[in-house]
Amino acid sequence: MSPTESSTNYLASMDGVESIDGVIIVAATNRPEMIDPAYLRSGRFERVLHVPPPDVGAREAIFNIHCKGMPLSNFSIKDILKGLDGFTGADIEAVCREAALICMRANKKKVTKSHFEEAIGRVRPTVTPEMLEYYQKMETRLTSGMSNIKRTKDFSHGIETM
Repeated sequence: MSPTESSTNYLASMDGVESIDGVIIVAATNRPEMIDPAYLRSGRFERVLHVPPPDVGAREAIFNIHCKGMPLSNFSIKDILKGLDGFTGADIEAVCREAALICMRANKKKVTKSHFEEAIGRVRPTVTPEMLEYYQKMETRLTSGMSNIKRTKDFSHGIETM
């Protein structure tokens, strides 16, 4: 079956589905330019969520999750969090893991601020500023006909909903 046939079949099956209380269908893509506009018409996928990299509060929560149980020296994580702007949750996890490895290789007992700074220099963020700009443009294009949708911002998680 070709991608076009598959898409046509899926759209037809979506049209036949009745509303079911408590059931939400979610789809995700890193290639928003490939979304057929037919998917975004009323009764199908009616909301578009742009999920940016985590804000400072979310980065702190992710950092704390991945450093739980890790012996840390006494330093302010606020300085580290500034260096993680634009990093995804997986990127932050990689930084924490790399900092721990740097500490172990140096035969130190506690992970220091300098270990994290070195790790940030080694781990590249997955999302570039150019990608963020591109996704924001795609969001605008995909939602241009969705004037009935209210935009809100969930600051605790950095997720903007439409």
